[in-house]
This record gives sequence, C-alpha cells and structure tokens, in this order.
Amino acid sequence: MTKVRLVVLHGKATDCHDKVECALRADNTSPAEDFWLSLRANAWPSGCAELVHPDAEAIDEYYKITEMLEHLVKTGTPQYEGASKYLKEGIWEVRHYRVRLPYFDVDENGENIPKAPHDDRRIADPDGLDDDWWKYPHMDQTIRLTHRFIKSGDTAPEQYELAIQIRNEDLEHA
Repeated sequence: MTKVRLVVLHGKATDCHDKVECALRADNTSPAEDFWLSLRANAWPSGCAELVHPDAEAIDEYYKITEMLEHLVKTGTPQYEGASKYLKEGIWEVRHYRVRLPYFDVDENGENIPKAPHDDRRIADPDGLDDDWWKYPHMDQTIRLTHRFIKSGDTAPEQYELAIQIRNEDLEHA
C-alpha cells in the first residue's frame, strides 16, 4: 500500500526543493496535515482556545506561512533571519510569531540524513561568496513538516521529541 502525503507546495525545476509535504505517523495520521488543512480553512485547530483570532488574522497566518515555505522551496534558505531555527538531530522549524512547524528533509529515495547548522564558514563557504546563509545546510529535495506547536516561553523538550518520533515513524514506512 502506498502512503499518501498531503503536498503543501510543489517546487519547479529551477527550485532548490521539489516540494513540502506533511509527514505521516505509523497510524497514518498526520498532525502537520491536520494543522495545514485547518489553517487553510481559516480556522485554528482545536486545543488552541488561547488563540482566538479574527478571520483576517487567521487568513494572514496562512498566507505568511505559505510565503515562508515558498521561499524555502525556491531559494533553499529561510526567508529572513529567525524564520527558521535548528532544533536537534536534523530537525528544523519554520517560525512565525508563536507558531512553530518542525521539519526535516528527505532525498529522492525518501531517506533522511540529519543536517545541523554549519559552524565553520571556511568549510561551508569555501569560495568566500559572503553568503548570509552560510550556516544553513543544503537540504535535500523534499521538506516534510512534522506537526505544529505554539511556543510560549522556552520550547518544551517534548516538542523536539515529538518531531523526532514523527520523523522516525514517517521514514519507517515511507
């Protein structure tokens, strides 16, 4: 049985990434897909009672997150400083205000090699191109979103662990 993922965005032949998808858990659920469909339908998912936004704000949230993901697909880098952050073990996150969308990358074979930020500019940017994004690694073809969470204060370790768990489940049966 083939696993079907919600494709959030398709890239083009000239883009850095082919697409952004929603990762699937072992039970075929997809927290990222649930969030994305809810956001796209202009409604926050249940459990976010503290975030009662007027429709205009929810619509803005959908378009802003879509814009951030499109930029990541087209350029291979975050839209602006602070738009993406490394969490751990190859898990990154798209950040918009308090909304966080952890993600990882997979190659054309559906395999993931976890990538951390570069820490040596001479290795990351050997030609000295003065790239502002030299710390951000080159990601593989597909970006997969794991879930969403709302950040309040320090990020709970459970969010990192959930993203890693979803990634592992997704990769086991891809």
